[in-house]
Amino acid sequence: VTAIKAGFMRLIGKPRVRTAGLIIMGLSGLGAGLAWGVWAHICDDCPSVAQIYAFEAKEATQVFAADGSLLAQLAVERRTRIRIEDLPQHVYNTFIAVEDKRFWGHAGVDFPRTIRAFIDFVIGGYG
Repeated sequence: VTAIKAGFMRLIGKPRVRTAGLIIMGLSGLGAGLAWGVWAHICDDCPSVAQIYAFEAKEATQVFAADGSLLAQLAVERRTRIRIEDLPQHVYNTFIAVEDKRFWGHAGVDFPRTIRAFIDFVIGGYG
């Protein structure tokens, strides 16, 4: 342990290594601060985690006859809860087609489009 510690101390004692380490730490801190600042600016009106967990989607009220048949659904919004496993495949394909036409051609991140979006963000701002 002493030899490893002595070697490490000798390495960080070199001016170039120490300077490079300080630059890397400084840039990392600057990047983290910038990311936090952008997040705080963009999400100043985002709901809290508690509000997200407390969200209750409005479902339609269903009126049934005595024999159990559905007479009517009363609601401003017509929603029915289903499990994600019950969604048909064409629903998945529809979301993919709308969001990312080249989804099946890359490994989950479309780098050319990501770079283009970043350039658009820098040039035109967000929103």
